[in-house]
Amino acid sequence: MNALSLLSAAFASLKIPYLIGGSLASSARGIPRSTLDVDILARITPLHAGQLEDALGADWYADPEQIRNSIAAGRAFNLIHRPSLQKFDIFPASDDFHDSELQRAWNDIIGLLNANPELDLGYLRAWAARLRVDDLLAKALAASRED
Repeated sequence: MNALSLLSAAFASLKIPYLIGGSLASSARGIPRSTLDVDILARITPLHAGQLEDALGADWYADPEQIRNSIAAGRAFNLIHRPSLQKFDIFPASDDFHDSELQRAWNDIIGLLNANPELDLGYLRAWAARLRVDDLLAKALAASRED
């Protein structure tokens, strides 16, 4: 499993909403550009710091004190997957704008499900289970049926 999948699974297990931004998102849906890190906006609180370290495990650099201090100061912190040396810049969601961006990302997922009834749900479910986000997929599918 790649580092982003592992981090995504950790966020999901802690119920931390997040979205991927920066060059990774731009390259996937816009103008490709090269970078060595991944930018993530996450609704993370100081209480999550130790839990996140535990969820990620020994293969990760995750300093709970640095995480708590960064959240308190309203600035980004780093998580590093040691085996791959993949660096993640985590930007704590700290205001109404960030909350609206997280909600917009969720609405985009619901919109994609509604606009593409031909999606292979077996494939989506298999990958969701593999990435340990099957609960989120189930929630999204339920929400898409409500629209």
